[in-house]
Amino acid sequence: MTFHSTELELALHEHSFGITQYNINPDGTADVVLLEGNTITISLSPRGYQEAADLKVYETMEALLGAQSPRYRTEWQKVLLSKLERLAAADD
Repeated sequence: MTFHSTELELALHEHSFGITQYNINPDGTADVVLLEGNTITISLSPRGYQEAADLKVYETMEALLGAQSPRYRTEWQKVLLSKLERLAAADD
């Protein structure tokens, strides 16, 4: 595995709460099934993350998945709220 494919896999694993599944391809890209059921292909380069059908390059995986999947954004908000609630409870 190359550096970029390893980093791509780590990023997808970290965001697995907001996707259905992913598969790293031999060419270093990843096929990602979004919560909506559609599949996108993501690559990582020194410029950032990119979805194969989109010319836009995203600085973060969160930005790319958020742009591609409304349900990802909803799940991300739930995860963030849960972490904030745990943090607030720990301060009590």
